[in-house]
Amino acid sequence: LYVHAGSPETGMTSVQDSMFMDKDILWKDGFFIAVPGRVHEQGTNNDYIVDNLFVKSDELAPCFWSEEQRNIVGASIDPSEGTCHNDMLPMFHKFLEQAHRNNSQIIISDEWLNRESSETGLSKLIDETWDLRIVIYYRRFYDWMRSAYFRWSRDTGLDIMAAMDGKIRFIDFVRDICARLFASELSHSPDDEDLSFVDLIDVAEYTYHIRKRYTAEYRFDQDVNIVNFHYGNVVESLYCNVLDEAEEACKREQNRNADGIKGSARDESSTSYHELAAGVFWLDNSVLLHETKDGADSLASEKLFDDLATTFKQRMKNRGLSEKDLPKECLSDREMSLFLDVSLAYEKIMLLEYYDDVGEELMRKDFAMRQRMGEFCSIDVKETMNSDEWSFLFVKIGSR
Repeated sequence: LYVHAGSPETGMTSVQDSMFMDKDILWKDGFFIAVPGRVHEQGTNNDYIVDNLFVKSDELAPCFWSEEQRNIVGASIDPSEGTCHNDMLPMFHKFLEQAHRNNSQIIISDEWLNRESSETGLSKLIDETWDLRIVIYYRRFYDWMRSAYFRWSRDTGLDIMAAMDGKIRFIDFVRDICARLFASELSHSPDDEDLSFVDLIDVAEYTYHIRKRYTAEYRFDQDVNIVNFHYGNVVESLYCNVLDEAEEACKREQNRNADGIKGSARDESSTSYHELAAGVFWLDNSVLLHETKDGADSLASEKLFDDLATTFKQRMKNRGLSEKDLPKECLSDREMSLFLDVSLAYEKIMLLEYYDDVGEELMRKDFAMRQRMGEFCSIDVKETMNSDEWSFLFVKIGSR
């Protein structure tokens, strides 16, 4: 039984979409599948199992979580997201039994299974007659952080913006998650014998941290498979290199790749103008808005920031400018060095053979290229606000 538990931002949606599209050929290869987002069409029966597909599997993960984790998710996202419905586990065990009777293997792909305590629940609730294998995709840490930031910025609510005083830029995101590493007075290097400095990063969803939790559970200590996001196609890697006996699915994916058919990519369009709007608003919203009797803070809304971002973009475009022309604040040289070093250390720990072969060299080249392109920089909000050169951006909305 394969459990694809993450990490997010490593092509999970592409893998899940491909598995669903290929469910018939995977059935011929001897696989039952459980992927989120698959529901019955209106008017059909409500059986949780359709052929080799477990329907409503996006409701399954909470059943493996601890009560504490369910409460955390329920409080921070939505109560329904932290609920294990009464009929879910009985139907899941029926799914396991049906697969067993068919001498079939199972693939569960669910990002929610990277949540803390998932590993304990899976170990306890899945019969030991099943050989459990954990699959986690690896992406270079600095690259993963960039993608994770885009998702985080889309999901950031006003409460979080206010708590961070509008500091929601990429470099703010990095500094927050890497705060303990950046504050460390010790020198750190991927060449050190002791690489424990990788534990100074405060994030739970990265490959290293998911792997660490799963390998601590006795059933998984030797059965965690790390798949390299940067080597080959993410779906082909699963079908051809991870799954046993998925020969037909492997051939189909190889043919798709040969024909140049690719999955859809997640939109990672720039958030710079939105970051500028939020930053300016909390630093000095008087440059943007007229006061109201309730105070300017009462005007804060996601729509406001979207509108301001659109206005900034249009005013820049009217002058033949783009966000690249705005003043920038970058990670410091020391922060940049530590960001690279911890990324190298993660790869060395998880993919040592690849790292020693070509991984280290490729990562250093990629990081240097991104550094030259300014990917580790964000708009300098204070300098933009205080410079006469950019004052045209902050003319009252509604003025020309």
